[in-house]
Amino acid sequence: MTDGLERERALLETLSAGLQAEGFDVILHPSRLQLPKFLQDVSPDAIARRGDENLIIEIVGEGALSRQRLEVLRDRLSKQSTWRLRAYSVMAPETPKPLEVASIKIIASTISQIDQLLAAGHLLPALLLEWATLEAVGRVVLPDQFGRPQTPARLVEVLARSGKISPTAADKLRQLAKVRNSVIHGGLDTAVSLPDVTEFLSVLKYLAMYLPSV
Repeated sequence: MTDGLERERALLETLSAGLQAEGFDVILHPSRLQLPKFLQDVSPDAIARRGDENLIIEIVGEGALSRQRLEVLRDRLSKQSTWRLRAYSVMAPETPKPLEVASIKIIASTISQIDQLLAAGHLLPALLLEWATLEAVGRVVLPDQFGRPQTPARLVEVLARSGKISPTAADKLRQLAKVRNSVIHGGLDTAVSLPDVTEFLSVLKYLAMYLPSV
């Protein structure tokens, strides 16, 4: 797979995971039978539905053909009132910088720090450190999937799809992703419960079993 196609695939997966977290039903690369008639000869990259909301997702690459497809989609939508287009551009990175993989020793030490934060009642710092640790663990366990920075939604979806975490754990993490996002964007008074943060820590300790020995 070329770098361009890889970037498009990764972006589409990230967008899909985010939409699913928002309650949309997402279909990647839909077939003709899954598309409304006005789109059947265009085949967008994805469609998403939630109640009365209908979205067309199109990844716009660097070539002229990709831009022409976008214009065709816009033209078709000009005659529709119940569908909206979301187009996302993929540009080549100037300097690829692979993320550093945390050592097993540091991950183990960080999990111990989270234990200490919980014991001291520091729930918000513990939650944020848990999300950082989850991505660090994921990058060790699934390096091909997590080479770039991850959104919480994609991180959870890929771990769940690979069988590394259970559906129940994935549902809990999706709920906590909303809490994390609120805190990250300034919601310092966001309510965080000790049982939720403790359950997150249990997920991390379970995932740590997949890590190689120090």
